[in-house]
Amino acid sequence: MSENDVVKMCEQLRTSWPEKVEVQWGDDSGQYVNMLVESSSPHETRARIRQVYLDGELRSSELSHASIIVVTGTNGWNDYLLLHHFEETEELDRLDDA
Repeated sequence: MSENDVVKMCEQLRTSWPEKVEVQWGDDSGQYVNMLVESSSPHETRARIRQVYLDGELRSSELSHASIIVVTGTNGWNDYLLLHHFEETEELDRLDDA
């Protein structure tokens, strides 16, 4: 998966999401992309993330070895689910939790 593929994936989600999506690009000892998605329906959001990222191209790409996917609740980092982590030893939360 190329950088262009990542940009396209982010743009596809940003333009098709019914609510706010913010994409942040940066370099902190290496390039990164943060996608901040707001949603009034956490269950639909989790399903969409699963479809677009976890069941899609990300799963089979080298990007999966350099990414995390987290869903936060109303309390931010005090209320989150870890859906994907590049370290396979990290314990993941299930999408149907909560």
